[in-house]
Amino acid sequence: MTTKIKFSGMFVLLAVMLSACNWYNSFHHTNGFTASADSTDWRCEVVLPAMHYVRIFPVASPDSLTGMVVIPSTVHYDGEIYVVTQIGANAFQNYTGITTVVLPSTLTTIENNAFRNCTGLTQINTPQPLSTIGDYAFEGCGQLAAFSLNASISSLGTGCFKNCTSLSGLQFPSTFSIIPDEAFYGCSSLTTVQLPPTTTAVGAKAFCRCTGLTSVEMDHSVQSIGDSAFAHCPAITSIKCLTATPPACQPATFAQVPTAIPVTVPMASVGSYQTAQGWNKFSV
Repeated sequence: MTTKIKFSGMFVLLAVMLSACNWYNSFHHTNGFTASADSTDWRCEVVLPAMHYVRIFPVASPDSLTGMVVIPSTVHYDGEIYVVTQIGANAFQNYTGITTVVLPSTLTTIENNAFRNCTGLTQINTPQPLSTIGDYAFEGCGQLAAFSLNASISSLGTGCFKNCTSLSGLQFPSTFSIIPDEAFYGCSSLTTVQLPPTTTAVGAKAFCRCTGLTSVEMDHSVQSIGDSAFAHCPAITSIKCLTATPPACQPATFAQVPTAIPVTVPMASVGSYQTAQGWNKFSV
């Protein structure tokens, strides 16, 4: 009787092991595959197997992919349908020939460096599910003149729009609490910055070298403004800050900003601003 129990147990153990191996092989088989959609080949990585969600990358080389790129909402592989939710890190980096990108309505994430140095890119849509834009995702896209920051976007990465020299007319949604470091560094076509009431912090060099910037407005919630956040913005002619307590600044926060410009602050806080680091350079 004991021998039979042991023998039966071995079969159970073997069945469990085989089942686990089959799952492992199946998962890793579909964790990376190539699929075609609209006559374009895509390299896909499964990010959430249970939901069939994937991040995608173009198969074509930077030299061969030009003009408009339409990213599919779904891809098909081995009889299964996978939903495209992410543009992978470095996916289109240095694809200088693409001019227009159409993102799918299923997209939630644009990962780090995804469109970095796409110097020919002029137009890209922002679907409502999009919530995250990674570090340096659009750095160096010098011809990108407009980007709609939808209310669905809650996270911007460091340097996400750095040196997008044509970018203008940005409107920040109320979902933004932090403007990250170098986010709009070198965006020389920006003329106004009006931060929403939910913004509590502006990162280091966030708007540094925005040479076309003329006015800055910050609501009552801003608590800190990073080093060189508005440095080398010589065209600024007015600053308005509604915070009762002067936001913490560094000595170079407003470096190279004209000191004679009007700075508007709450009447009851004038004395505090006149002695606060970074603010005391202005005639408040």
